[in-house]
Amino acid sequence: MSASFLPSILTPVVTLVFPGLMFALFFVLIEQEEIA
Repeated sequence: MSASFLPSILTPVVTLVFPGLMFALFFVLIEQEEIA
């Protein structure tokens, strides 16, 4: 099992999914603050 293709898959995941997750978490936190 070669791991040479792993960085090419991992890079978009880290650069797109991770910030998106953090933004979604931040958005939910703000929305909860507004509702409460």
